[in-house]
Amino acid sequence: MPVCGPSRYATEYYYKEYRWLIERRRLPSPRTSSDEVDRAARARGESRSRFISRILRLAMRARRDAEITRRLDALFANEPLAEEQRREAEDLGGLAVDWSDEHW
Repeated sequence: MPVCGPSRYATEYYYKEYRWLIERRRLPSPRTSSDEVDRAARARGESRSRFISRILRLAMRARRDAEITRRLDALFANEPLAEEQRREAEDLGGLAVDWSDEHW
């Protein structure tokens, strides 16, 4: 699976995972949590439904981003690859132009 796939995949995947919540449109929660959600939504000038939808989108994005980060970390944990990239970066850095003597 590629590190960055089309966003359609993520949307369909999370819809399937959170389908029960999206279709019910109501969270089974204690009254205290419900009151807290209402207060937070009012503070942002949003309806409860819009607030919950936005929070769910943010949570899904965070989960997707965490997975991408995990995969990138695993890729860059490959020491021979990391060393090769360091050498290439140093080689490219040697080709850079020194602009410190320029008078703009």
